[in-house]
Amino acid sequence: MIRAVEPYVRNAPGTAEPRATAPRTAGSSSAEPRATAPRTAGSSSAAEPRATAPRTAGSSSATEPRAPTFATEPTVLRAAEPHAPTFAAEPHASPSVSALDGDLVSGSTEMRLYDARDLGWIASIVDTVVASTGLPWRVLRERLEHSPHGAPRVASILAALRRVLGGRGQRTRIARQVRGLVLGPPALDDAACTVRLAAAADKLGLDVESVRELLWIDLANERPVALPDGRPAEMRLAAYGNLDRIQRAVRRARELRLRIDGDAHDLIRTASRWGLVTTISRDGDATVLDILGPLSLFHATSVYGRALAALVPHLADHPRFALTMTCDFGHGPARLRLTPPALLPPASEARITPSAAARLARQLAKAGADVTLDPPPVAHGRTLLYPDLAIRRGRRTWLVELVGFATADYIAAKLARYANAGVSDVVLCVDEERAPDAVADPRVLAYFGKLSVEALLGILERPS
Repeated sequence: MIRAVEPYVRNAPGTAEPRATAPRTAGSSSAEPRATAPRTAGSSSAAEPRATAPRTAGSSSATEPRAPTFATEPTVLRAAEPHAPTFAAEPHASPSVSALDGDLVSGSTEMRLYDARDLGWIASIVDTVVASTGLPWRVLRERLEHSPHGAPRVASILAALRRVLGGRGQRTRIARQVRGLVLGPPALDDAACTVRLAAAADKLGLDVESVRELLWIDLANERPVALPDGRPAEMRLAAYGNLDRIQRAVRRARELRLRIDGDAHDLIRTASRWGLVTTISRDGDATVLDILGPLSLFHATSVYGRALAALVPHLADHPRFALTMTCDFGHGPARLRLTPPALLPPASEARITPSAAARLARQLAKAGADVTLDPPPVAHGRTLLYPDLAIRRGRRTWLVELVGFATADYIAAKLARYANAGVSDVVLCVDEERAPDAVADPRVLAYFGKLSVEALLGILERPS
């Protein structure tokens, strides 16, 4: 039987950030070097032109401008009160700037989130979006290419708009269905093309022009701009723009420290659900999570970065926290700090999926095991350990923890912390795909693909 099951944990899938592509200066078909408009610091938008020095004849390579050096002292990035969007009542004492926006003040770079001061230029971008309704997204991007608001800001708001609109999965299914009916042997003339489109339209119950539009609706720049719910609110776009910018920062982190004042249980379980390399401790009434960043992991870096980014939306549930990140944007380390209040979308908008621990608990219960999901944490000094399951076998109670991304040192340190806490009956279930350097230890059950319930129960039968 299952004594306590908490089958769901909120999470938000990581989304791919826009990639920056610098214009090439070497190897151009034109003999004369082209001067482009200066690029602001920290931009991640491909649409923004970059400043390039004229190259001399015979040059064989082009050097992409690197990101600016960030201030070595921690800078403050304001974050959201729970269930945002809300704004702080008091204005900032002095205007901060955004490293991702690329503005510089007195030689130092600080980051700030969008707030009420930004709603004006966001509204200007939304005006262009509304005027482009029905046109392909590439046309909208062309109209905003030389926006006075700057390419990084435009890219951030367009990324936020895509999140608000959603519907990517549905568009993909529709486009594949239409292409399956239309594409095939080459149609060598207009008449043959029209006949094939008409046949597909008749089968789908649409007109020919609609079939043409749906053929490539899943391609980001070819689908038409559509606002089914009307003009999007500038405040909501600002909130999602902030979320996008924070997630881009954590994807470039080497290490993070998240301090939560108050109940951090759900956030810890979310970090566990995504398999993050996390060490948990307590500091008075606060809980501290030390999390390994993607740039410190030497395998599956991009996948881990998306998993870490999925933790960010849940910060909106916590009125008091401090997130400190050591990031690298291509020009040395930068220490960034994120504290409330500011604007983030509500965490309740995160997608809900069952946790791997809940699925394993159900399988163990079907096999006749006496299993408890989400047992109390194990405390030793300041250290906290959060096993996923407690399984009672006779007079012994085994603690089981599912480990996602990991290094050999992380697994060895976790086993040592359990031993220091006086827990010997413990099993770490390690996914070899995400932790290829699993420690050879009888307390470690390494698996690839699907975790075998029989293999786990076999370990629990071993003598003490």
